Amino acid sequence: MRHMNTVIIMHNKTQEEHIEEYVEGDELVEVARFNAGTPACGNMTRLLAIIYEQLNIDNPTADWAQEYRRHNRALNTGDVVIIGEQAWACEMWDWRPLSRIAHA
Repeated sequence: MRHMNTVIIMHNKTQEEHIEEYVEGDELVEVARFNAGTPACGNMTRLLAIIYEQLNIDNPTADWAQEYRRHNRALNTGDVVIIGEQAWACEMWDWRPLSRIAHA
């Protein structure tokens, strides 16, 4: 059985009108919380890639992504994804781990 992770999606309200990378102090708002299984390889970067793809394609296959897309815009550069206790900033070409992030 794969390990299930609590995933929190935070939209960057400071960067809402233009796409820039997350800067500490940007206003984030939680828009979704769901559970997602760790890929068989156990690689967190792979899980982030799956989350990014599912939250950006027109017809996601994961139930959590379908629910997210019914209510939210696509995941953008500058948004933050929290998996367990680790936060990751979505950047133009990659993910940047954040040392700390305030969230509920």
